[in-house]
Amino acid sequence: MAADPALALEAVAAAMHALFAVLSRSPGAAASLPELELLQAPKLRAQTVGRLASALADAYETVYAALTAPANGYAGAEAAVGHTPAQLRTVCQGL
Repeated sequence: MAADPALALEAVAAAMHALFAVLSRSPGAAASLPELELLQAPKLRAQTVGRLASALADAYETVYAALTAPANGYAGAEAAVGHTPAQLRTVCQGL
């Protein structure tokens, strides 16, 4: 994976940093995704936000695992990414 220029560690890590930053600075999912406010039913909105948060955390964990797997050839991936999947899950719980 590391040999593919489109998957350079710097680019992937920057995207992961950007995702973490957007999710961690928002006071809630509505600030990041105003479309969620269109869901009138509070229960449905909460379920949707929960599913979205889970999907984001799962995707982040998949990418993180690929970057940190020795077979993929990324040296220093943990330091470059900076945030673990557990940290992102914690942030997602606050959405």
